[in-house]
Amino acid sequence: MREDNVLYIGDKIELVKGKGRVYKTMVEDIIEGVSYLVGVPSYGGIPMLLHDNDDVIVVFYRDSGRYIVPVKVLAIEKKGEVRYAHLLLKTQPHRDQRREAFRVPVRIRMLICEHSDEIEKKLSAYEDITDVVTLETVASKDISVSGISFITKREYMLGEKYMLKLHLADTLSNESPFIICAEIVRISRAVEANTYNIGMHFFGQSRPMVEKLSKYMLAQQQKQIKQRRLISE
Repeated sequence: MREDNVLYIGDKIELVKGKGRVYKTMVEDIIEGVSYLVGVPSYGGIPMLLHDNDDVIVVFYRDSGRYIVPVKVLAIEKKGEVRYAHLLLKTQPHRDQRREAFRVPVRIRMLICEHSDEIEKKLSAYEDITDVVTLETVASKDISVSGISFITKREYMLGEKYMLKLHLADTLSNESPFIICAEIVRISRAVEANTYNIGMHFFGQSRPMVEKLSKYMLAQQQKQIKQRRLISE
């Protein structure tokens, strides 16, 4: 029986070095049950920069969730025109607990704005934040008390921080947008559509923020349950 927290030959994985781009590749072989042989991935025709002794994060997915494991690059070898990396697991893969938070699929208007330490200080002090640069406006895919996801054509990087203005109420209402800081923790690309699926993790929430998000999610969940009942009747 296959275990969720074990890597197998043929598994599709993501490689992340520091706070850089997410690269997709596959486990080609397991050498003597110790090191994992993977093809060195590329993005836009440019290969991922990997060297001996580099520390890299491997991410893979199971039905039970997202798994993460730190690895060390033992060696880089070339077979013909293809470069391969030998990876040594530094620990046992573990499930990312961030995805345990209940998510509600809902489309809300969100403004992605520049983040700075000064903005974060003003936000934590409940000061007025007006002089911020909005980078783009998108619609969310889903939201939880710990994060939010959306689809965009704009290119982002893992680890980047932004200030978000979320319109939790009806766009036509006079209620001010909900403002919170978030960090990019997940990026996947839909090549055919030329879009990116971005996952962000909220940070620096005050208790009132968490309570407001929880109330909003509960209301949305109840609304969706009522809609499903009406459809099934």
